[in-house]
Amino acid sequence: MQNLMFSFKRNQLLKRVNLFTENKSKTKQLDVYDKINKIIIEFDGIFHFKNILKWNQLENVSVKDLKLNSLKNEFCIIRVGYDQFSYRKLDYGFKKDCLDCLDILIKRNTKGLYCLGETYGENNFLSSNWKISNL
Repeated sequence: MQNLMFSFKRNQLLKRVNLFTENKSKTKQLDVYDKINKIIIEFDGIFHFKNILKWNQLENVSVKDLKLNSLKNEFCIIRVGYDQFSYRKLDYGFKKDCLDCLDILIKRNTKGLYCLGETYGENNFLSSNWKISNL
């Protein structure tokens, strides 16, 4: 594994003039971003998976997600689904498998798209054999 120095920051903006055309600034706000190592971590809440009639947001959110995902050949993009976090007192926090995999993905820093969580269905990287693979 690479010996990296990380510089993660929250709520950073990524500018792509021809991609993020929804706003005048041509930017996408990222949950967690290491600009130097090109690692993006997005925490996808329920709004990324289910349409809430009050806001009718799913189509717009899905389009923005696809645009960010299209940068997988340039960045290591890690998406963490809302099902990987528990708010219950007894097991508050992220699931152990998710944290372990996240740690490996960050240290490995391989360009691509990695979705962690059952909410991603067949694209759930956690359901693969990541523990025994060549990660």
